[in-house]
Amino acid sequence: GFYDFDQSFQAEMTVSKLNFHDIDRSKSVAVQYEGKMDMTLTASGTVPQPQAQAKIVFNSLSYTGKPIEDVVCDISLKNQDMRAIVATFRKKLIVTFDLGLTPDLPYRAELSMRQAAIEQILSVAMEWKDMTGIITGTITSAGSLNRLREASADVKLSELRLDVYGQQLKNSRPIDFVVTEKNFTVNSLEMRGKELGLFAQGFLNFQGDFNLDLDGIIDLRGVAPFLPDSAGISSLAGRAQVICSVHGTFAQPEIDGLLELTDGAVKHRDYPDPVTGLNGKIAFSRQNIEIIRLGGNVSQGSFETSGKIALAGTTLKDFAVELTGNHIAVKNVVDSLAFTVSPRIRVAGSLREQRVTGEIMVNQALYTKELDLKSVIGNKNRNISLVIPGSEKQAKSTLLLDVVVKAPKDIRFKNKFADIEIRANAL
Repeated sequence: GFYDFDQSFQAEMTVSKLNFHDIDRSKSVAVQYEGKMDMTLTASGTVPQPQAQAKIVFNSLSYTGKPIEDVVCDISLKNQDMRAIVATFRKKLIVTFDLGLTPDLPYRAELSMRQAAIEQILSVAMEWKDMTGIITGTITSAGSLNRLREASADVKLSELRLDVYGQQLKNSRPIDFVVTEKNFTVNSLEMRGKELGLFAQGFLNFQGDFNLDLDGIIDLRGVAPFLPDSAGISSLAGRAQVICSVHGTFAQPEIDGLLELTDGAVKHRDYPDPVTGLNGKIAFSRQNIEIIRLGGNVSQGSFETSGKIALAGTTLKDFAVELTGNHIAVKNVVDSLAFTVSPRIRVAGSLREQRVTGEIMVNQALYTKELDLKSVIGNKNRNISLVIPGSEKQAKSTLLLDVVVKAPKDIRFKNKFADIEIRANAL
């Protein structure tokens, strides 16, 4: 091409068979897609009055290994107006963006979906598994790029059908919500299925106020992809029924409702065994969280807990929680020592002071490391300092323990030096 001194120009460019992920070397965008890109560009005119046409085609595309339709993007520039149209999935999804190249930079954007595959749309931004669906509707936004804080988006969906891990869900009425700089308003959201469902109505003010009603039965596997990595949860399963009304502010929330877990399971990356078979109810009120009964299985045993947590806004005021366990295997706490316990404890207190009371029954213990009993008996200097020098500062919180540890079964130690059998409770 060329550029002349009178600000006139002409240019042409062609790109052919560029690998899709060569554009994004980090492979952080559309990670489930593979394909090639072709592009043609022609431009002419003057700097004040430019004209241009461009066409970008993503072809030979595959989504999770399965071939899909091409994505075509047409861009036109004439005088002071620019338009970009992206069409894909046999025109089931069309994005139109109009921009005025004037000082105010006015724009209008519309995303039109006609029975588009929702999992393919979402997978452009995040890795998506085990959920599929069909979506029909529009998302529109208009305003000025110079005043994006005043921009808003209207979402209107006439059809939303989801398959969540084999469970079918579909909207029973049109879905309508509005997003602005200050508010997220749900005018209508109602999804129904044979076993799952969701209803929501109200608003969330980004300045800190909210008034939202929620009612639904949710498959927790669908929640897992949205959890932050800092939560440390590697897998989540089960169902949660939520009936609640949320009012107030972030600083002083008012939550009234009930959460019921059924066949829940959670695995944390820092704990070797998952918690399974979670069943129970948790009630929320303006000043309290009550664990009515929550039980499950962990480390080859079972547990059940109940109690109350008092709140002052979002700050913990005081709490009292009881935990009963049955034959829970404890590993990796002490090197080479594995034991099974049945605790019956109560934890109560506040942020300043906590008290643990009750008893822990040691059902079985096994120490697998070689123990040199002769050197232990022969060592006369066995004084142990319980206070680390320089650590006498006042603690921010105090933990009081009043726990009895019982081992009703015989304890036996046997090797070539001794054969010792203890028939008593170890306290």
